[in-house]
Amino acid sequence: MTKLKTLQLICIISGAFFFATEAFADSDTATQQVRIIIPKIAIIDVDNTYTPLQITFDPVTDAGDNFSMVTATGYYDVTSNIRKLKLYGKTNIDLQSLYNLKLEVNEAGNFYRTLTTTSEKVSNQNRQAQKNQPLYYRASPVSPNRAIPYGNINVTITYTLVEP
Repeated sequence: MTKLKTLQLICIISGAFFFATEAFADSDTATQQVRIIIPKIAIIDVDNTYTPLQITFDPVTDAGDNFSMVTATGYYDVTSNIRKLKLYGKTNIDLQSLYNLKLEVNEAGNFYRTLTTTSEKVSNQNRQAQKNQPLYYRASPVSPNRAIPYGNINVTITYTLVEP
C-alpha cells in the first residue's frame, strides 16, 4: 500500500471512530421532586382615606317629608388565595331600632345587604389580589313616617373574610 492510500485509510478510520463516538455518547437523566408550600392568605384592609367615611343627608325642605336616601362610596383592598371565600359585614350598634336608620352595603352587582349587629354575607370572594375595590353604601329611614334623630351617629362596620 502506498503511503497516500495508508494515510487515507487512517483518516477514514479515525473519522468513523470520531463520529461513532459522538453518536453513541453516554447520557444520563435525573429528576428532582420539589414541594412548593404556599400558606393560606385572607387579608382585607378597608380604606379610611376620609376618617370616618361620611354619609350626609340633605336637609328636608317640606314639612311632612322625611329624609331621602343618600349614598357614599368606600374602598377596600383584598388578598386571598382561598377559593370561594365569603365577605361578611356587621355594625357595632343597632341603627334600625335606635335611630330608624337603614344602612346598606353593596360590594358587587346591584344587590345591597342591610348591615346590622349580626354578621351578614356581603359578597363572595375568590382568589385575588385587588386594590381599591368599591363598597357602595346607602342610608335611608327604616320607617318613612319617623324621622332620623338629629346629630352625628358614629358606627363601626366590621368586615370579616370567612372560609366556608
